[in-house]
Amino acid sequence: MRKKKQRPLFSPHQIQTMEKEFAKQRYVTEEKRAQLALEVNLTEAQVKTWFQNRRTKWKKETRDEARANSRSPFKEDVPVMSLARPRINPFCQNICVDSFVNPFRVMAPFCAVPIYSTFSSNPRFVS
Repeated sequence: MRKKKQRPLFSPHQIQTMEKEFAKQRYVTEEKRAQLALEVNLTEAQVKTWFQNRRTKWKKETRDEARANSRSPFKEDVPVMSLARPRINPFCQNICVDSFVNPFRVMAPFCAVPIYSTFSSNPRFVS
């Protein structure tokens, strides 16, 4: 029965040297890999494998970070823009500014003075 290869334990110096190179460049050339292998006293195959594993770890970290950022607590607070037409207050000639419909512009196109609303949950009527 064949004996299983033991996983190499890298010294802090080896890890630090390879991490510095990884920070500069995610993929190493053959020449740089040979030079790095001599510098940290590893085989080229070990350096190549370390870089492959490190890229996998880096991709996972960036993916997890992107997911965490997309779950911002503020995301639920921002209203979803609607394609609804501007509404006019039926009880008076005022213009209805509804931040859930259109948060940055006046609701009616015939207004002479532009009115900018703030984000709020309640529509405001501006005279």
